[in-house]
Amino acid sequence: MIVHDVQQGGSKWLSLRAGIPSASQFSRIITPSGGKSKSWDPYLYELLGERIQRHPAIEAPSLWWANRGKELEPQAIQFYELTRGVETSPIGFITSDDGRRGASPDRRVVGVNGICEFKCQKESLHMMFLMQSGLAYEEHRIQVQGQLNVCKDMEWDDLVSYHPELPVSIARCVREPEFQAKLDSLLTKFSDELDEKWEFCKAQGWTTEAAVQEEASKDKFSQSSVLDAVRSALIDTQKACGE
Repeated sequence: MIVHDVQQGGSKWLSLRAGIPSASQFSRIITPSGGKSKSWDPYLYELLGERIQRHPAIEAPSLWWANRGKELEPQAIQFYELTRGVETSPIGFITSDDGRRGASPDRRVVGVNGICEFKCQKESLHMMFLMQSGLAYEEHRIQVQGQLNVCKDMEWDDLVSYHPELPVSIARCVREPEFQAKLDSLLTKFSDELDEKWEFCKAQGWTTEAAVQEEASKDKFSQSSVLDAVRSALIDTQKACGE
């Protein structure tokens, strides 16, 4: 695993994240039962677009829940550190050694080989996490298994769902060997197909600097404005319910 010491949401993080499958989106590649997701093709073509654009696609988050999530996350981190008697630190972007898959855990636990993923979401989703059942929990189980797949040096990943008026859910997740084998296989197939289609895009001249500049000139926003919009949308989306 390769640790890129960058600020999550910053321009360098955006550049690293663009065009490669990331753990938060692995549920678009694999189902909770280990099969191929119906979202495989849309996600693959989205990543091709990101490679040409050179930044992640802009997603439309649920703004109220996104803002609430950003407000509550410091409380969630403090609660986790106090109740577990640990200290955590930010972590940037992690890629596999071949650079073909990535992950952005929320925090790393200082002094041990552990990482954390925090969710601050609405009541119905929080209860799914608390009871470790339901679609939202299963999708984020894939995300955590994906983080452990990419972060080879980590032994466990604490999936934390925090709601100030409900019991807090802290699930310590370790690698599930059977699921990891299926995930590895599908991620390899996905990345191979992505790279094959990327070669086609390059053969068409869609990735030349001239083509990039031509597309940029059609947009009324500057590149920095686009990156600012992407950065804001991604941060909001990650804190929104279901992300």
